[in-house]
Amino acid sequence: MKSKKSCMDTKNILNEGFFENLLKIFISNPALKKSKKFQNSFQKLNKSVIDLEDSINKELKNINPKSKKIKLKTYKLKDFT
Repeated sequence: MKSKKSCMDTKNILNEGFFENLLKIFISNPALKKSKKFQNSFQKLNKSVIDLEDSINKELKNINPKSKKIKLKTYKLKDFT
């Protein structure tokens, strides 16, 4: 009987992105965390999300004063790194 190819097969573990994950962890993440351009863009993104949330809540209140406020999640640095 042939053995089935499994994602958890120890023989295939190196073929499934092991080195790409190591590269991603050790090289690209610290570079983004230290980048001022990335940090400024990240802050602008969260500010835009907050502004959108405020404008949506304002419009909902104009339509129906008893409507519940919505809360959008802001992004965290670990979402991108």
